[in-house]
Amino acid sequence: IPLLYCKKRYIFFFCGSGSGKSTFEAQKEVIKTFEQNWRLLVIRKVKDTMKDSVFWELTGIISAWGLSSFFEIKHSPLYIRNIVTWSDVVFRGMDDPEKVKSIKWVSRIWIEESTELRKGDFDQLDLRLRGKKEMQITCTFNPIDSDHWLNTDFWQYGSTDQVELLHTTYLDNRFVWEEYKGVMDRLRKQDERLWEIYALGKWWRRVEGQIFESYTDIDSIPDDAKFLGRGLDFWFTNDPTALVAIYQYDGGLILDEELYRTNMTNQDIVNHLKSTWARYQDQIIADSSEPKSIEEIHRWWFLIEWAVKGPDSVLFGIQTMKQFSFSVTKRSINLKKEFQNYVWKKDKDGKVLNVPIDMYNHAIDATRYFISYKFGQTQKVPSIRFIGR
Repeated sequence: IPLLYCKKRYIFFFCGSGSGKSTFEAQKEVIKTFEQNWRLLVIRKVKDTMKDSVFWELTGIISAWGLSSFFEIKHSPLYIRNIVTWSDVVFRGMDDPEKVKSIKWVSRIWIEESTELRKGDFDQLDLRLRGKKEMQITCTFNPIDSDHWLNTDFWQYGSTDQVELLHTTYLDNRFVWEEYKGVMDRLRKQDERLWEIYALGKWWRRVEGQIFESYTDIDSIPDDAKFLGRGLDFWFTNDPTALVAIYQYDGGLILDEELYRTNMTNQDIVNHLKSTWARYQDQIIADSSEPKSIEEIHRWWFLIEWAVKGPDSVLFGIQTMKQFSFSVTKRSINLKKEFQNYVWKKDKDGKVLNVPIDMYNHAIDATRYFISYKFGQTQKVPSIRFIGR
């Protein structure tokens, strides 16, 4: 409630996973559109990630609160307008800075996943606040490296007359599911340091024991790349459904994160596949623990098959993937984040074990399903490139 009425220029909402920060910020901005004629600029580093994250959060709140008749909503380009006050919401990615500079009379800015931005990006956005009404930038983010500018330039100095800082975790979220609390409790038993980072939202230095230690980046999928298929990992409430497309190119493989979103029903997944012009004969290898979901998607005529599972199948898939070199597409932000944080367990003495911690692995699991299915029976496999940054 205090954040809803806070009038400071900068709000930094710094949280662990499951704290509800993005949902709250979406709720706050929907309420703000009814106050007066605002212009809200919503920002992420990569434009292509907007539709499945901040736009989806805002339109979901509008629908859930029964306010759809008060808003004009466009999907291409993404745009929301409150037709009562004429407040509007525009969406931009910092990968297209010229379009950000062209936005006029911005009164409010919401930067989701602010750690993706450089300090120079933030400074440029700060200059965009030229509206005639009270102006405010809200940053929502999970912690990363303690050397990040959000920590060194803001968090270490605490709240001031212009800056409001708030740190929350899943323990502060009374709406979080008990099942999710159980997931966090299991993580604490597996690796307390990772629990402090992921659940408690503490600044950290480079994660030790990374399973995939390096990757390089590719801007886009080459026109002559050969599409092979997709990997699909099912989740719903607290963890995302992940869909990763795999291409063959220049003797290797390219991966592209196509979907990474919570609360996806099977119909939502089908609609997403249709929206990407997925062909019905495109092969999808999916999590075999969801046979009902696989069957429902198959009934829409998509060629979807079960992933091969069994004793040591996770370790087998990791070992297969570790034969490859990695890169990651510009829009594959979540896949890249998982590669940075997917780690081996440690025993009580700090010795690294040959067992992965079951966290930061939804897009990786989707990728592993396809690679294990397609290449797991042969020692001669191509190198892999993951698209990214």
